[in-house]
Amino acid sequence: MTKTGADYAWFENDFPDLAEAYCFTLVRGPAPDDVVSRLDGRKERSLHGIAAVVDAAFARYDLEGGERQLVALTTVGAWTLLIEANGYLGVTEERA
Repeated sequence: MTKTGADYAWFENDFPDLAEAYCFTLVRGPAPDDVVSRLDGRKERSLHGIAAVVDAAFARYDLEGGERQLVALTTVGAWTLLIEANGYLGVTEERA
């Protein structure tokens, strides 16, 4: 069965603020705290829900003048999932 763009329309319908610009990255092995450390990041307060992540990401971008980004992390089995609203670290070769 071949998938088409219509098969993924639910994402834009369910997460319109995130669907506009995002990056998801899966890292197998290291825990979220280890990934934050490897990215020279700092731990911030916990956020709950995608709306909170999107709002905080854009606020961080404005506050930092684009110099730093907010990356939300969680575990998915043995993987760490990085969620970037309006982010690009997961596609930046030297960071990956």
